[in-house]
Amino acid sequence: MFQLLNIKNIVTKNEAILKLIKASNQILTDLYKQRFRDFDLYRKNNFFHKQLLDMSCQVYFHI
Repeated sequence: MFQLLNIKNIVTKNEAILKLIKASNQILTDLYKQRFRDFDLYRKNNFFHKQLLDMSCQVYFHI
């Protein structure tokens, strides 16, 4: 009986560890996606800023 209880306890611990791992993976995935989204936004903003700068330089040198 004790052996059976012990095995059940181990399974429960393993399930708990598995849930913790899944939760931490989800958190890391969300953080990575957020970071990537921020970087993508930064990259796009940087690109538009550069385009605006190029256009303003062209206008300036054209005049």
